[in-house]
Amino acid sequence: MGPLSALTVIDASWGMPGSVATLLLADCGATVIRIERPGPAGGAPDLVRLAWERGKKSLQLDLHDAADRRALDGLLAGADVFLESFGPGRAARYGLDYATLKERFPRLVCCGITGYGQSGPWRDEPGWDCLVAAKMGVMTEQPSAGREGPIFLGHPHIGYGTGFMAAIGILAAVRARQVTGRGQFVDVSLLDGLLSQSPMNWWHHPKNISYVETQGGQRTGFGRKRLITAAFECGDGEFIQVHTGGQGGFKAMMEIFGFGDITQTITDRPEMSVPLNDEEFVIAREYIPEAFRQRPRQEWIDLFQAADLAVLPVLRQGEVLNDEQVLFAKRVMTHEHPTYGRIRQSAPPLKFAKAPTAPPAPPPRVGEHNEELR
Repeated sequence: MGPLSALTVIDASWGMPGSVATLLLADCGATVIRIERPGPAGGAPDLVRLAWERGKKSLQLDLHDAADRRALDGLLAGADVFLESFGPGRAARYGLDYATLKERFPRLVCCGITGYGQSGPWRDEPGWDCLVAAKMGVMTEQPSAGREGPIFLGHPHIGYGTGFMAAIGILAAVRARQVTGRGQFVDVSLLDGLLSQSPMNWWHHPKNISYVETQGGQRTGFGRKRLITAAFECGDGEFIQVHTGGQGGFKAMMEIFGFGDITQTITDRPEMSVPLNDEEFVIAREYIPEAFRQRPRQEWIDLFQAADLAVLPVLRQGEVLNDEQVLFAKRVMTHEHPTYGRIRQSAPPLKFAKAPTAPPAPPPRVGEHNEELR
């Protein structure tokens, strides 16, 4: 079932990007066979498998073993896509490089995921996501509350971006095969996954960014820019996120806190282009964070919404699965896991009216399909 139900994908990659790419394909109905490393865990933590390996089949192979390589050859003969992340040039050690495979399986689409690409001056640089973030200059874009200097974001946006680029590239190559009758090689890197998201962040000069200032490691307020985009702790211990980017938004927020009469009214230019004066700066830096702690979050949300200001609650991990919009969009699924019991997680994001997909199966146990696939 699903628009990709005729597609068979052999995934010999390791790490997040390949798992995300083939998760997207499996969610759309593709048969994904996960080639696992020898060993009880297949090289991936169990909790990672819960998120990224659902709907796939698992086959353990040792690619150093001739019999296991023959088993893989048998699968590739009937496959549409082969995905690997051995590293630049290393697939040739196993006879799995594109130059070799295209002679034997001319319709096979191959995709290799690396840190910086299969060729070029950075080809052999180590390609872990934190190193890529440092080398590509994105660790300087996010201020830290505890110290000055660059930090590595906890959210794995590089892995997700690379996985998305791999899935898009694979599907483009499959579409091209309908015209040419031949497969091709898709070269995807963490560099690609990062740069596909980053240019929008590089138009500004760092001095124009309104960083939250810190004192003793605690968030205390804002820079001089007339723009508040921070999260605040409320009286009930919950957090609220506000954004005053609309014209007049900063003034409207100051009125809620009783400082509207001493806050400048800006009408002849964008409000956020006018720096805070000393009095406004003290209010934003010292009073506002403390004032938020005087009322529970819902009261602040009601006040801000009544003033037509952008505001939303800051949810904890997993809370969004109970959100009414998420439930309305049918973006939550539940399945039974042999170890963890009933698990709720985000459902496949794509739905097709004329090619419905079946609910994904739970992630397989490592080697669960060894007998079937061999």
